[in-house]
Parts: sequence; structure tokens; C-alpha cells
Amino acid sequence: MHVLVAHGSRTGGTAAIAHAISRRLEHHGVLAPVSDSRDVLDTGLYDAIVVGSALCAGRWRGDCVKLLKRLAKEEFAGPIWLFHSVLMADEDGRDHRAFPKHVIVYADRLDVRDWVRLGDVADEGPPGVDIDDTVDWDQVDAWADQIASVLTENRAA
Repeated sequence: MHVLVAHGSRTGGTAAIAHAISRRLEHHGVLAPVSDSRDVLDTGLYDAIVVGSALCAGRWRGDCVKLLKRLAKEEFAGPIWLFHSVLMADEDGRDHRAFPKHVIVYADRLDVRDWVRLGDVADEGPPGVDIDDTVDWDQVDAWADQIASVLTENRAA
């Protein structure tokens, strides 16, 4: 099983989450390379894809939306999982668990199995705040375990 874990990250927090997901998938025997969504060339190499984006001002990063658009256009048939992280500086009282409409329009055309918010990522402030203090790594691991369970179940069938 070959799963791409793609991300769009402004400050590196979403990339760190993507790498944690990849490590957990590989722990379960799933080959899971990580790539910046801008650098994804051939989606046909993968059985499944995980896409994660930073959420800034209620919007996904453009390169992640372009990847989803491309997957929909190419009619990617494998399962897809989506996540986003929210910059702490972007907390404005909105419910950031919901996915933006400009993401849903493409997600509706794909086999999206789940989408979640994974963490509040520290931007460049406040001083002394580290990503490890703002992301629930147990939640990230549990979500990756769920993905691995689906993938290994499909492989056994």
C-alpha cells in the first residue's frame, strides 16, 4: 500500500502533523512518503492520499485546493483523507472544524473517507509557544491509526 501524505504549510506546523501521520502509517506497514502539495507530480503512483492544509482566514492554502481540484479532474479513485490545522493567531470565534466550501466542492467529487481538524498550530507568537504545546499528538496518532486500519483491511480483502 502506497499512500501520499501531502501538505500545505505556512509556518511548518501542518508539515509537522503530516510527518507524524506518515510515521504512524509506516508503523503499520504502509509506505507513506510526505510531500509539499506544490511538489506532487504523479498522483497515479498512490493507492490513497492524505491532504492537510493550514487554515488561514477560513481558507485552505491555494496549493492544497489545486491538488484537490486536480484529483477530482483526474478522477482519482482511491480513498482520500483530509485534515486542516488552524493558526492560533487565526482564532476568530468561527467554528474551524467545518471545512470551507471551496474544499467541499472538490471533496464531494472524491472518495473522501474523513476530514478533521488536527490541532491549533502556533504561528510566530506568542513567544515561547511550541507546536508540541498546541497539537494533540494522541489525536493525530489515533486518526492515522484509523486510516491504517482502513487501508490494511482493504489490503487483506
